[in-house]
Amino acid sequence: MAGPPQCGPGVTVSCQIIAQKAFQANTSPSSQEWNLSVEQAIAKGTSLRVEYVGTHGVHEPLSIDINAIHPAICANPSGCISGGNNKTTGTVSAGALYIPVTSTFPNPYLAASTLEAFSNSSYNAIQAEVKHNFADGLQFRANYTLAHQLDVADEVGGSESGNSPPQTMEPYDVKADWGNSAADVRHAFSASGSYELPIGKGKRWLGGVGSISDKFVGGWQVDSIVTALTGFPIALLAGSAVSGDGNNTNPDRPALNPAFSGPIITHNHKQWYNPNAFILPVPGTFSTLKKGTFRGPGLSKWDMSIIKTTSISERLKAEFRFEGFNILNHTNFSFPNATVFSGSAINLSAGLITSTTTTSRELQAAVKLKF
Repeated sequence: MAGPPQCGPGVTVSCQIIAQKAFQANTSPSSQEWNLSVEQAIAKGTSLRVEYVGTHGVHEPLSIDINAIHPAICANPSGCISGGNNKTTGTVSAGALYIPVTSTFPNPYLAASTLEAFSNSSYNAIQAEVKHNFADGLQFRANYTLAHQLDVADEVGGSESGNSPPQTMEPYDVKADWGNSAADVRHAFSASGSYELPIGKGKRWLGGVGSISDKFVGGWQVDSIVTALTGFPIALLAGSAVSGDGNNTNPDRPALNPAFSGPIITHNHKQWYNPNAFILPVPGTFSTLKKGTFRGPGLSKWDMSIIKTTSISERLKAEFRFEGFNILNHTNFSFPNATVFSGSAINLSAGLITSTTTTSRELQAAVKLKF
């Protein structure tokens, strides 16, 4: 059974607006990469490496609404009425960018979005690594990265991460969304190591024990991994299409409240940011708040294992493992609710964090036979 006809000029009967998605045919994303590293031995078996890494991407896919209402520049010295297709209106001064009061789309018979090759990206980082090769039962590696990642948009499909909207705020000025990437981790540290305890036959301590006693006192090893990251950016949302440009994904951001004073980020999982620090933009306008200005919770985790290896025979060994994950039981929170407003009122769950990114402390023991 055929559905209603497509809406168009002269169609007066009940009709349907076509939702169209398109992809730019001549898209050719590309990137340039460069690096410079210096490595130096700083002690016997220990080296230090410092490296600069940079990348720049161009012509990357970007999801935009090609049928959004075009903005205009207010040319009236007395100001202009803004609001777009919103029910509420506002007033902007001369020279301001705004969406005129209208409900007319470039094509009123089409609901469309497209993937265009308008997005750029940039990554720059200083990386440092200290590495100690296995010697005297000890080996370790420690890494630190200071990085900054920027882009226009990183949520092409809307499912890559949970801290960025699927489209740019201003479809006809994508550069306005140039800001911290959803994957921008400013500081990252990790360290891992393994140490065979110098206990038992032929070792520094209790080196004279017999073969039987060595099966109990020897063969101990301690492994450890420490990870610490600063938080990912969060793209705060106004909660509605304040701009009135018809972009139904609601990527509009709130504006900073000039009357607010005090810390915006509270570091409280019940309200990670203070919603009173924000106001809604004037209807029919775009916020000047940059994408990813504020950051969510960081992450820190310490995993550790104690391993005891005992030779039962020439070909058979028993390995006893006791492992602890997140042994300090540090709570690593996920992203907060980024929607600041519900209508014109503050969203009651603004800033609320309802999940974690790692498990609580886990302890486990295991026995493994090797032959």
